[in-house]
Amino acid sequence: MKKTISVVVAIGIVAIFIAILLRHGEIADPRPAAVNTPKAADSPAPRPALSAAPPEAQNPSVSQSSPTSIPLIDRNNPAYATMIRALDAEYRSLFQQSLPYESRNTSEIEAAVRLLTTIRLSQMMHEATLATVIKSSAHSVTIAIPAYEAEGRSLQRYLEDSLHLSVKNLDLNWELTKLFDHFGRYKQEIEVRPDGQFRGETLYQIGHFTDLSMVFGGLHTQSNLPSSDLGGYGVFESLFPKS
Repeated sequence: MKKTISVVVAIGIVAIFIAILLRHGEIADPRPAAVNTPKAADSPAPRPALSAAPPEAQNPSVSQSSPTSIPLIDRNNPAYATMIRALDAEYRSLFQQSLPYESRNTSEIEAAVRLLTTIRLSQMMHEATLATVIKSSAHSVTIAIPAYEAEGRSLQRYLEDSLHLSVKNLDLNWELTKLFDHFGRYKQEIEVRPDGQFRGETLYQIGHFTDLSMVFGGLHTQSNLPSSDLGGYGVFESLFPKS
């Protein structure tokens, strides 16, 4: 009898000890934990779908009024009249020499000429904002123009997209690349020297060097132009030597 009472007492003590440990968290509760399902009100609201902003909004520096990153000139501005006449004549001659006589379309050629002149003069106006004089004397000036590949590529894409198909198909790629000085891919230097007088105006000897690379060397062109007919070089005239 005494043995039975002792066992019961021992079991009771053990039960009390286990209950105390469970209360203080020192023994894991063997019962499965309850699953708490969040209420609908506790669920976060769905996020709205993100809409893609147009390129102009993503990049505010892109002008919505210009098809290129270099502003295009206004051909009706009288300040450009002399330079436009000279460039128009140069590009008109280029097309007339390149196109077979029977396939010449006057209106198409004139549209291409206007396009080339507008882009080339816009390009040179941009170059004038970048130009610096690196050598200067009483009789010569050397003007440096740094490369501007990204802006030039924008002009090139616009030119290629805008030229009429039959004109674009002409084998003019290299010629146009030279005319547009590789669209700003390489740095340039322009050396200007007065070369006497003719009918009361100054003649200029203009050497133009495009630094293609250490592999290909450079492209040199030489022009002798009167002050009244400088073509695109007119944008640099304020930097020319005065004597």
